[in-house]
Amino acid sequence: MNRVQSEKFRDVHLNHKYNLIHMLPSTEVPALSGFYLKSFYNGTKRYRLRLPESIVEPDNKFCGNCGAVRIPLFNTDMSITESNIENSGESIRALQYTCLHCKTQAQLAPTRIQKEIPERDEQRVKFKKEEQKKDKVNKKTSARERAKKRKRSTLSNMLSQKNEEKKNKSFSLSLDSIIQND
Repeated sequence: MNRVQSEKFRDVHLNHKYNLIHMLPSTEVPALSGFYLKSFYNGTKRYRLRLPESIVEPDNKFCGNCGAVRIPLFNTDMSITESNIENSGESIRALQYTCLHCKTQAQLAPTRIQKEIPERDEQRVKFKKEEQKKDKVNKKTSARERAKKRKRSTLSNMLSQKNEEKKNKSFSLSLDSIIQND
């Protein structure tokens, strides 16, 4: 097989395994889910491919215990859990998944929520946001300046500047030099 054929085979092979993983919940054979998922991961290792974090993390797209694809209301129950943080007025919400095949629970996407913000704090938040916008503008200008400095510091630019200095130091008269001196 040449390179193009081997890449095509690899793509077809991994697509087939990935599609099998997603077809298993409809067959209602959860025991095969983990086997096919492991086979898919081994195939990506064999071909040295990097998968996105959403696929690789154990409790994100697939159940970390049995390997089944999470399909809400079909093989996964979802609920929102909320816990309060003492003395801060904040609470943490998390999405909790429960696999209906193996009864494993996993929490995803914890977010902090402030319950009440006094008016003074709201004004501070607005002021901080405005300051952050100004800082971003300043960072852009400094990045532009750095880019210009990098362009000026190349070897060809340095040589051209030296050549211009030599031309300016020479005593040949030109119409431009006469006009500039007047």
